[in-house]
Amino acid sequence: MNAPARQAELLAPAGSFEAACAALQYGANAVYLGLPRHSARAEAVNLDAAALGRLVGHAHRLAPRRSVYLTANTLVRDDELPSLLDTLAAGADAGVDGLIVQDLAAVRLARHCFPNLPLHASTQMAVHSLEGVQALEELGFSRVVLARELPIAAIAAIARQTPLEIEVFVHGALCYAYSGLCLFSALQAGRSGNRGQCAYCCRERFTAAGAEPPGYPFSMRDLALLDRLDALRRAGVASLKIEGRMKSPLYVAAVTDVYRRRLDGALPETQAAEAIADLQTIFSRPWTELHLDGPQPPERVIDALAVGHRGTPVGTVAAVRRDRGAPTRWLALTTGRALEKHDGLQVELPAGGRPFGFGIAQMRLAGRTRLEVAIPSGSRVEIALPDDAPPLPVGAPVFCSASQAVQRRYALRLPHERDCRVAEPLQVALTLGADGVRVTGTPVARPELAVTLEAA
Repeated sequence: MNAPARQAELLAPAGSFEAACAALQYGANAVYLGLPRHSARAEAVNLDAAALGRLVGHAHRLAPRRSVYLTANTLVRDDELPSLLDTLAAGADAGVDGLIVQDLAAVRLARHCFPNLPLHASTQMAVHSLEGVQALEELGFSRVVLARELPIAAIAAIARQTPLEIEVFVHGALCYAYSGLCLFSALQAGRSGNRGQCAYCCRERFTAAGAEPPGYPFSMRDLALLDRLDALRRAGVASLKIEGRMKSPLYVAAVTDVYRRRLDGALPETQAAEAIADLQTIFSRPWTELHLDGPQPPERVIDALAVGHRGTPVGTVAAVRRDRGAPTRWLALTTGRALEKHDGLQVELPAGGRPFGFGIAQMRLAGRTRLEVAIPSGSRVEIALPDDAPPLPVGAPVFCSASQAVQRRYALRLPHERDCRVAEPLQVALTLGADGVRVTGTPVARPELAVTLEAA
């Protein structure tokens, strides 16, 4: 008999204040983010201390209350300890609900200076065994983000034997190396992924010895465990994490919405394909479940032929033609998706690599001359190609890589300043004596911040 699936937190990425608000608006129980220093996504927009405070206020004011986790998950040099302390202090002052760390120096500083900050072990710590989790428990951690390479049987076995919360990634970009152990970027580009500066060398083109043509042998597919959420919950996973702090608020909104609806049982199969296609128009590599069911062959986890965002498939090249006496070339296809002017298209080229992409400036129904602003799915359509378009062979796959309709569907509502302040219960003690008056104010949730004033 299967164990009932537990309620699990949906944890979404927040590379900016807007992305955080998008995640909360579209159903995230929690968000994780970084400040300008000591974040493993140093090139994300990130938040400053003031924006962090506003976001925590907004998240805590929502019903049900949402959580905000601060990342301080890079390796830290000795000369950076003062700025690390500033980062931890900013998180404590803002009232974040947890601190995601990698370096044991951050652990020691947090335990000593901010003992009430819950500690979460970053996936950069490469924890992949029960013994590793038990060691973290002894260090005072309350949650561990397990290495992404673990199969579900190992995840379940660990979750059964520890009181710590178990968090796993369910969607997003993957590293070719084992979690937290990549030195590729540091050695080739002088930019360490363990310090938030990954140059993504694994996405570059290489030629393997004795192999032709060049390809992308280290370029991983994106993790996508949308169909495995119930199994992960039954395995005892407490938090389901989406990667993407470098992604746009639109992407965060869409991916959070898809996973929220699936978790809530509100994404039937009849709607799932459309929702996934909408998400793929914003950003998509080919998907993989990685090693959730055990070790997989390279072609199941690596996309060696192409790199970067593709989109969702809409058809194949039927022809490229010109009107008589006119210079414009028209791409002809039967579209499997409704298209609008200014949508983006990409065509996969025979040589591989990055697809050829362009925005729809002009389109018409096949055999017509009148230009259209919108064309329904199933139509035979002709789309004007830009002057720099390469030869596009018949049969080449065509993808929709940006959609005006999807952008309208995921409109973002930013909170008003008044919605970013939280009133917390304050216990006040007034003492009258012959020598004067003493007033002590004690926050119920944070008694260590009690303040006493005296007057003669």
